Amino acid sequence: MVEAGAYSRVPVWAGRREWLAEVEARGATAGALAVARVLAEAADGRTGRGVALGVDTAAERAGVTDRTVRRARAWLAAEGLAVEVFKGRHLTRAERAERRDVGARGIRAASVWALTGGAVSAHPSGFSREGSSGNENTPKARRAGAKRSAKTQTAPRSIRLQRLTAEVARRAPHLAPVGRHVGGLADVLVRALGPAVEGATAGDVLAIAEAGGTGRVWAAQDARDPWAWLGARLRAGRASGHRTAAERAAKAAEERAERARRREAEEAAERAASRPAVVASARASIRASIESARRTALYSTHRPVIVNP
Repeated sequence: MVEAGAYSRVPVWAGRREWLAEVEARGATAGALAVARVLAEAADGRTGRGVALGVDTAAERAGVTDRTVRRARAWLAAEGLAVEVFKGRHLTRAERAERRDVGARGIRAASVWALTGGAVSAHPSGFSREGSSGNENTPKARRAGAKRSAKTQTAPRSIRLQRLTAEVARRAPHLAPVGRHVGGLADVLVRALGPAVEGATAGDVLAIAEAGGTGRVWAAQDARDPWAWLGARLRAGRASGHRTAAERAAKAAEERAERARRREAEEAAERAASRPAVVASARASIRASIESARRTALYSTHRPVIVNP
């Protein structure tokens, strides 16, 4: 039931052993790792594709619950280690009839997954040969593949972001569900807060989330997807004007600097405006002094001489 071309943009894996090593290196929980082993066993050994296990089947083989399987698959997808190329659904009547004709049972078609990554892809371009022109081994194709790989590489998370994520998870454990890698929580914070995430504190995150709706952050424990809940609340809180303490401090400093610039400009304008008046006053004072001196000189020259009899 997988559509033609569904695998065309999914890199083949580097191999079962390499893929499992990458899963473990990403910090998979014990349950997620058990599910990953079952999925890897069901995958095509060369490409990592064609994993069509139902949730209940995967859970039985891995010795975990159905919920753990769902969480493990969601985590693998978030980490870029698995891609769902066909979403499971109920079969149509015609499809059920076809199954009965070949002796098969069931009313649902299982999801189909492709496991990807783990190391350098088996193909030079890093992608499937399906739907390609067959010229992927040329220097030009290899350069194009290198460019695509560079674009899809994830930048390493900063130490500040890692510490923030760990503190949020510590203060609100329900925001770090069991079976989901904490890196997903970091991605939620980055998408919701943007550049401000580098200066945010756990207190900022919880305060903005609570400002984004009714109810405390603890309400997330009842949410179907705590990360989706947190992202929505953070975006709503930001939209209503709530900012991190660092952002508020930066804004206050900018406003103080702007007020200082305005004062300096006003004082300079006042000084410039007062110059003509000062010059005129000085000139008037000089003229008055000259006039006073002239009168004094005239008085001294023409005053009468008094002779004693």
